[in-house]
Amino acid sequence: MTDFVWGQSDCGIWIADQLLPIVGHDVCADLRGQYSDAAGCAETLTGVFGSPELVDVVAAIAAREGWPEIAPDDDWTVAVSAVWDPAGGLAVLGRRQADVATWQAMTIDGVRTIPSRALARLYRVQ
Repeated sequence: MTDFVWGQSDCGIWIADQLLPIVGHDVCADLRGQYSDAAGCAETLTGVFGSPELVDVVAAIAAREGWPEIAPDDDWTVAVSAVWDPAGGLAVLGRRQADVATWQAMTIDGVRTIPSRALARLYRVQ
């Protein structure tokens, strides 16, 4: 299991690692290794995407990658979203098999399951 490390295996970088075999490239290449703490992350996200808010960052990456916004009941296998967590925002990866969706995020305490009711906008990875 990977530990949470800012800029190396935080919530966004962890998702990029999970998506690499699916999309064939690093969707967070412009972020990887560019910061080492929460303040540096916020500064980097603002510099690259114009906002430190993960809902905005996930939307920008989805737009750049051509991933359409979807409804939870739409047909999808892998999707990304963001949630607001008491400790701050989290980028979230969803996988669905046989109509059962599981949403996970890398947190400071490791990978954890996120309830779907907490999700913001969803994007189908394709």
